Amino acid sequence: MKKWVTRKLNKENAVAISQRYDLPMLIAMLLDIRGITDEDAIIDFLSNDTLTASPFEIKDMDKAVERIQAAIEDGERICIYGDFDADGVTSTALLYSYLSDIGADAMYYIPSRETEGYGMHREAIARLYERGVKLIITVDNGVAAVDEVAYAKTLGIDTVITDHHAIPETLPDAVAVVDLHRPDCNSSFKELSGVGVAFKLVQAIEGEYADVDGLLENYSDLAAIGTVGDIVTLRGENRVLVILDNWDYYITTFEETVHFESNVLRVEKYDPQKVWTFILWDKELKCYSLKRSLLDARPSKQNMLGDPKRFKIAVGLHYVPQTEAPVPEEGEEVETPMDETQPAEAPS
Repeated sequence: MKKWVTRKLNKENAVAISQRYDLPMLIAMLLDIRGITDEDAIIDFLSNDTLTASPFEIKDMDKAVERIQAAIEDGERICIYGDFDADGVTSTALLYSYLSDIGADAMYYIPSRETEGYGMHREAIARLYERGVKLIITVDNGVAAVDEVAYAKTLGIDTVITDHHAIPETLPDAVAVVDLHRPDCNSSFKELSGVGVAFKLVQAIEGEYADVDGLLENYSDLAAIGTVGDIVTLRGENRVLVILDNWDYYITTFEETVHFESNVLRVEKYDPQKVWTFILWDKELKCYSLKRSLLDARPSKQNMLGDPKRFKIAVGLHYVPQTEAPVPEEGEEVETPMDETQPAEAPS
């Protein structure tokens, strides 16, 4: 059993912070406990204005972008090789959605928690080869896959690694190894989760003048779930990914407003502008799946998510897009497309 040990509070410092910066005493106490006591640190922590650094600060990001763009231009099949936890699933969904949107021949693969386990596997790589994959992009894994990357190379498959885990003594012989913990990486922020690194890759593919606000508008729901789910520090760029002005709220009383009913997800309070994102726990496959409602979640619509005896709602959130969604006329039927990104079975 873990024993949580909290830092001691310096009440005098907390009072001084509260008075100097006109903050509620509770927030001042929390800042003191966290060691956030100087003016710049307090402003940065409480501000919503943290900027995202250039993704090209990250070692090998330029090589990753060059290879991915070449694959897109040449029509090569790309596979995003993910992981089965919340960070891995959202990383996969984010990058797969983006590459599909820009016209790439993209697919994804998420290994089975029970039969394969974490990371890359030779058997999966062999099946991806049979599917015509020429480029594998790992998300939230891969930095230790020395033998697997070498095997992929013998099959003519290039690999781009994106990861956020600790660096081993020997790196894979990949086209690019994008990991902020590399000792030769000069990135200014090192605490991104896997989905945060995936977001930086998307930002890099968009180029020097990327519309970061637009990317956040499209993908911050996925980035927020992965970032919070992986329990990384909520400072710096991680705060950009989880704090967005147009977010409504995390669903803290989720089952009171959203629940399964006869194999259908029901949303009690209809708002045509809300975009819902759900992470579901698959009790049979022992892994997560993701469902994303692109337009609306009216109580009258049946958004099929699967058997409630099999799936458990793990987390959900919604936000109000800046662009207005169409409001249906009374009695009008509007289709509700679902972008379904589920843990993949091994390709046959």
